[in-house]
Amino acid sequence: MTKLRANALITTLAMNMVLQGGLLAITGGTTITNLPDSYKWVSQGQIGGFPVLPFVLIIAFVIFHLIWTRTSFGRALFAVGGNYRGAYIAGISVDKVKIWAYVVSGLLSGFAGWLLSGYMGAVTSSFGTTYEMQVIAAAVIGGVSLTGGKGSMLGVLAGTLLLTVIQVGLAILGIQSTLITLAGGLMIFAAVLIDALRNLYNNRS
Repeated sequence: MTKLRANALITTLAMNMVLQGGLLAITGGTTITNLPDSYKWVSQGQIGGFPVLPFVLIIAFVIFHLIWTRTSFGRALFAVGGNYRGAYIAGISVDKVKIWAYVVSGLLSGFAGWLLSGYMGAVTSSFGTTYEMQVIAAAVIGGVSLTGGKGSMLGVLAGTLLLTVIQVGLAILGIQSTLITLAGGLMIFAAVLIDALRNLYNNRS
């Protein structure tokens, strides 16, 4: 699709629908619960009394922070995201960078799905259907620009933790789940508005 210059957002949404349909076909609308302990260990296991999952999060963020800041691929991602025409003129293989970005994104999505299913101990037919917007919100809150070319892994980590703390805090306070969903939607709207205002200010300056 990259070679055909297809719209990335529409292609992603289409693939999302395909995968959701595939999951529904595989599960038959039922919940898979007979997951082996070895499958769930990383998500539910402990080392020295500490859960393994937070270590996985930290290691993943450190690895991609180094890739983002210390490698030519990371710099090429910034360049292509900010101005793909300028990146092409500078000699960067734009299509290759985009394809690898999609590959890495797909691998990380699969990895996250494995961790989430292991943590929940089950796979449902509606598995992960509400997370795409939360991912976008966490990234934008963390300083990632929707227009590309701006952002950091530390910012994304901060945005993720902030969004999680707010939602968990509302749940602990006994707020209704419908209102928590409403709050999440408002945070996404606010994040997109902040990003738009930030881009407008930068363009004027």
